[in-house]
Amino acid sequence: MPSEVVAPNRLLMNSQHRYSHNDLCFSHQLKGSAMPESLSRRTAAPRWAAATAAAALAFGAALVVPQAASAAVAEPIPDGVYIEAPWVEPGGDVRVAFVGETPECGAGYGDGYSYAWSFVSSSGTTELQSSGFGEGYWFGRSAAFVDEEWNPLPIGQSGPVSGKLVLTCTSPAPESATASVEMDLTVRSTPPPTIYNSPTSWVWFAPDVGAGTVVTINALGFKPGEGATVSLVNGTKFFDSGSWADAIAGPVSVVADGEGAVTAEVTVPSGWGAEDALDLMIGGASSKYLLVSGSGSPLEGEPSLALTSNEGGFPGSAVAVSASGFDAGETVQIALHSSSAPAVPIGTLTANGSGAISGIVYVPSSQPVGSYRLWAGAASIGYLLLNAPLEITAVPTTDRLSGPDRFQTAVAISQESFEPGVERVYIASGLNFPDALSAGALAAQKGAPVLLTHPDTLLDAVRTELNRLEPATIILVGGTPSVSNTVKSALEALEFEPEVTRIAGPDRFATNRLLVGEAFQSAPATTVFIATGLKFPDALAAAPAAAEGGGAVVLVNGGAASLDAATLQLLDSLDVVDVRIVGDPASVSSGIENQLKTLYPGHVQRFAGADRYATAAKIVAATWPGGASDVILASGVNFPDALAASALGQPMLTSLPSCIPGVILAELGNLAPSKVTLVGDAGALSTAVQNNFTHC
Repeated sequence: MPSEVVAPNRLLMNSQHRYSHNDLCFSHQLKGSAMPESLSRRTAAPRWAAATAAAALAFGAALVVPQAASAAVAEPIPDGVYIEAPWVEPGGDVRVAFVGETPECGAGYGDGYSYAWSFVSSSGTTELQSSGFGEGYWFGRSAAFVDEEWNPLPIGQSGPVSGKLVLTCTSPAPESATASVEMDLTVRSTPPPTIYNSPTSWVWFAPDVGAGTVVTINALGFKPGEGATVSLVNGTKFFDSGSWADAIAGPVSVVADGEGAVTAEVTVPSGWGAEDALDLMIGGASSKYLLVSGSGSPLEGEPSLALTSNEGGFPGSAVAVSASGFDAGETVQIALHSSSAPAVPIGTLTANGSGAISGIVYVPSSQPVGSYRLWAGAASIGYLLLNAPLEITAVPTTDRLSGPDRFQTAVAISQESFEPGVERVYIASGLNFPDALSAGALAAQKGAPVLLTHPDTLLDAVRTELNRLEPATIILVGGTPSVSNTVKSALEALEFEPEVTRIAGPDRFATNRLLVGEAFQSAPATTVFIATGLKFPDALAAAPAAAEGGGAVVLVNGGAASLDAATLQLLDSLDVVDVRIVGDPASVSSGIENQLKTLYPGHVQRFAGADRYATAAKIVAATWPGGASDVILASGVNFPDALAASALGQPMLTSLPSCIPGVILAELGNLAPSKVTLVGDAGALSTAVQNNFTHC
């Protein structure tokens, strides 16, 4: 980014200046001397084109406290003496501004005060001498270290020295009263360490600049925990009238977080024009650090200039991050900010050629629960800072429903979840998925368990569970290759004499249509999930979501160019209103999607992720946006456990056996459950998954 020397009169800088770092900027200029190099200003090249909207972020109550402007507010920030930057390079000038009529030092000019400067640290006191003065919105003065031998650092120090810049002011005779002002200052040869590109980065942005516009401000460099005052100043109005009247938006009172970062929203008042030159001002209450942006305007019309992530997580969970507006190819630091502790870096992402980032980062397993803000900050090229709220909740408890095999796992699920006297039970093959896929969503819809069977034998564990449940009806899913007549006869011979009904068609799709038709013969299914019947993951992921919305899962030949007449007839009979397509076009073709959009315009949505796990996460996120107290975690590699668990109608996510994919951990965090129930034995989902939520 090019440097630009600030104009020496009204501080009217490049109108395209929207964000930067504040290491070397201030609101006044030296008169009668050459412009010091340290007053150069980095400006941002105008990389953003106008768009239609921009996102403004919400704020946690612990960090941002709005304070309405009133007639009593004479200045955009409270009166006092403020320092330009919280650190200075050896040999550099230290500059301060006199805001208003300060009680210690007057207005800083023309009132007969004398000034003495010193730097006080644990090593002693170093005298400074006045080195210049200037004016902008207020009068300013500068000072420099006297003894060359004390540079590059004062008092012979070999490293950074932190202390107080003390300005002692003596009023004119006859009072000759003395008062001092202390400001935090560190003298160091390199910028203070930071996880971002600059320790004093800042950014402001808004949808547009006009009456009622909310301007979002994010900035670094303040003292952790200190109060700060944030205002926007209309330089055009101020310098035209010489008055603050109608020239201030705000002020807003905020509290710097544990990293010394502040975030605020300020609303543009009526009467301000889009061409007016604006300044951002932030004053620290105890550090006395003053950030003044330099006249310009906020970033405008950037709809994706926001950080999007799940709003919750737990120690060890993942966070999905997506944002844009960064420099192409730059490193973006993702960090957790809290009100009382330094920021915790949790990962970095690299901006693509368009300046966008997208990826998964992980909450440390030792992270305390509480309210945080998740920051995404430029760390290598630019200075953009974005943030959003993130609530870290307690790690959910876990339990496991399992048996020594898939058949007995289904029995364990039934025993845990269903009382005797259920109306019906679905019996499906535990060896092949095509017919069985249809059972999960319908069972959840009917409040019925799914039990698995060997095609040719009614296992003792299944027989025992049926005798416990004593259902009035048993539905056999599929033809005799799936559940033989031998099994059917054994079921009919049970002592409680159930009605045993087989529902089967010539293929898996016909079986699905018959099952759906039977289940919804007396009520509509206004929402249907269209999933391929050629593989199991998508249909199983959709089953609990379909049941939650009172809908059905309809299996199709996803590779076909369009739906067949029988499927269209089923949809018509169900009085379908909304259609959810599960999986990408390789699972359910674009031809089918276009056909459905023609039949149900504006009511067709596709849920598709990069893989089966991401697809499942998208479905759960859309179906349970408010979270859930109980969540099922099942294997995404094999179908039986997930099939039996889908009958529970709870949010169900899937996992690899030895580790949880990041997208699944992110959605788990977003759901904020109190309990996660694993389905299947340690071979299906390992103890590391259960005990540690180990991520892939």
